[in-house]
Amino acid sequence: MSVTGPGAIFHSGAAAFDIGASGNGTLVIAAGTVTTGAASMANVAGATGAASVSDGGTWSLSAALAIGYAGDAAVAITAGGQVSTGPGFDQIGGVAGSSGTLSISGAGSAFRSGASGLTVGIAGTGAVSVEDGGLLSTAGLLSFAGGSGAVATAQVSGGTMDAGDGLLLGSGGLGNLLVSAGGTVSVTGASIISAAAGRARSPRSAAAVRCGRCRADCWWATRRPARC
Repeated sequence: MSVTGPGAIFHSGAAAFDIGASGNGTLVIAAGTVTTGAASMANVAGATGAASVSDGGTWSLSAALAIGYAGDAAVAITAGGQVSTGPGFDQIGGVAGSSGTLSISGAGSAFRSGASGLTVGIAGTGAVSVEDGGLLSTAGLLSFAGGSGAVATAQVSGGTMDAGDGLLLGSGGLGNLLVSAGGTVSVTGASIISAAAGRARSPRSAAAVRCGRCRADCWWATRRPARC
């Protein structure tokens, strides 16, 4: 499905919206507007889902988004595209064997997660990249590799990652965070935690990390899990 051009609008109400429920699904938003309820991409093993939001287009969800619930899915936000989610638990890479990716690139491009937070890699594989002025913002907890066997990677290069209620890296699986080339990670919550299976890297000359009440670069400076 394509929603392109200024004034192009698709509205599905509060009903569930699936992209690649059991096959292959694609959503393209370019300068258009899409509003949906909860959305799930690639709901079964073998299914694929893809969504792109660009040229100032918007996708507003009244509930949560699952990128790669059981199959393989990707969301790309570029050129000022905006995606925002409502109440509910956002996820990338849901069950074991699934994979999901979220890429945000370009000034004005943003993904904003609601108060329930976002987990990248629940039991599957999840990847996030925030580049060249892009923004990933969560009102709730931002978690990477939440469950056993999960693998999650995040790269912030010239973009901003803002965790509004804490950052949890590698709590159950393997999490890897790389901040480079002018990237910024800001944690508003009281703590930033790197668990035993988490790995974070931040070249000091190229990036900034702000973790609540703790001094900048706390984990990267101490090489120990930091509770700020």
